[in-house]
Formats: sequence, structure tokens, C-alpha cells
Amino acid sequence: MEAAGEIDQTALRVIDPPRVKSGRFTSTTKKLALMIGGGAVVPGLLYLFVLGWLDRTARNPRELETRLGVRVVSTIGNLLSEKAP
Repeated sequence: MEAAGEIDQTALRVIDPPRVKSGRFTSTTKKLALMIGGGAVVPGLLYLFVLGWLDRTARNPRELETRLGVRVVSTIGNLLSEKAP
């Protein structure tokens, strides 16, 4: 039992206590936050634009008729899942 007590005592040891400078944002931190946010938003929007541009999905029968030059005879409706009681 003593070995377990020794492990618990030596497992955690605080080397440096945490220090907090101040609770306010400086102009440098605001600029850094804006740069990180902009760096994440711009590639995300670019990715969405490219996905929309590359999407070749036909959204309605008229679009298929225009693309293929043939008349659409039938369509398959959307399947709606029923929630289990």
C-alpha cells in the first residue's frame, strides 16, 4: 500500500505556478486574432466556392433536359425517413 501512496505524491509536481498578466486584449493580440480568423475564413470561403463551381449535380429535370438534349420521362422522388415511435 505504501508504494501506491508514493506514486500519488510524486506523479504531479508544480514547477512554475501559472501567471496571468492582465485580462485585457492588447492591440497586438487583437491583430493576431484577426489575422488568425482571416486566415481561417478566406481559405474556407475559397473552398466552398470551388466546391460549388465543380458541382455538376442536376437539380431539376429541366436542367437535365437542357444538358443532355433529351426529354426526362420519369423522376425518383426524395425518400423521407419516418421517425420510429
